[in-house]
Amino acid sequence: MQQERTIILAVVPANVDMHNTEILQAAQEADPSGTRTIAMITKLDLVDTGAELGVHELLLNKKKCMKLGYHAVKCRNQLELTNGTTIEKSVANRRSLPKVIEEINTRMVETQQALSSLGLPLETPGAQRQRYGKWVNQYLRMMEAAINRQYELLPPHVVSFSHVQSEARLRAALRQKELIFRAEIEAKKVLGTSDPLSSTKPSFFAGYKVSKAFVAVGDRVAVQVDGQKMVVCKVVMTNGTDVVCEGLPHEWLSASLWQFANDEAGISEKKNESWALKQFIEANWGDELAIFPSYRIFCSCVQRCVLWSYWSTTTP
Repeated sequence: MQQERTIILAVVPANVDMHNTEILQAAQEADPSGTRTIAMITKLDLVDTGAELGVHELLLNKKKCMKLGYHAVKCRNQLELTNGTTIEKSVANRRSLPKVIEEINTRMVETQQALSSLGLPLETPGAQRQRYGKWVNQYLRMMEAAINRQYELLPPHVVSFSHVQSEARLRAALRQKELIFRAEIEAKKVLGTSDPLSSTKPSFFAGYKVSKAFVAVGDRVAVQVDGQKMVVCKVVMTNGTDVVCEGLPHEWLSASLWQFANDEAGISEKKNESWALKQFIEANWGDELAIFPSYRIFCSCVQRCVLWSYWSTTTP
């Protein structure tokens, strides 16, 4: 037992006093650190009634602690032998109880969490008024955050969904509505100033220089119907420069039969770039960008950049 390569297997019956067992004392003297000693408890079926708690605490290493703990070897008791219980059934019966206890504890935790999510019981008028006031304050904070474009103050479940995110950004939604309204007004101006019946113009779209490669679903376009009649409708499908409009769902329109509703004659390709940039800003931030102190400064920078590029390319 004194050799360091020797493993000490200390076997102790459960129906004797563990504290006065000679084998445990000898093992402790030979192996003070307890790294080579494995304690085995046998004859658990012979434990007297009422003494089970002491054996249980010993197996849990609460009394006379061992570094490697205690291990139990249990045979079938006399009742199981009399009833003819097999070893497999006896083992299954003992293994089922821990699973039941674990399942009960798991369900208790889930039930407590579900009850906590319901909040405090609203049994009195005072508690009901307090809860109502809390909901009102929460709603006001969310609305104020949306109006002041402080989107980081919105609840996580609102910001995590892309289809809800754009709707929750109130300032961006208002800007998008304003852009749609502006496009409709400009479309009416285009329809009012053009003369599709005039023979002096070979086509309603003569003189337009806007690239149609930027067309996307949701854009409003002016469509020439029956060679003369002009209709403003929304694009629902695209295939290159060919589009399908909401008013004409079963007909693909080539580039020669439609034009952007908010375009004007002689517009340059730069408008497509600025329009795409503006759509990106409106869809992601609304009326501002975090890298600029204010929206006015950002607009001023973009306008100067666009004007400088335009005049630098047009100056002879």
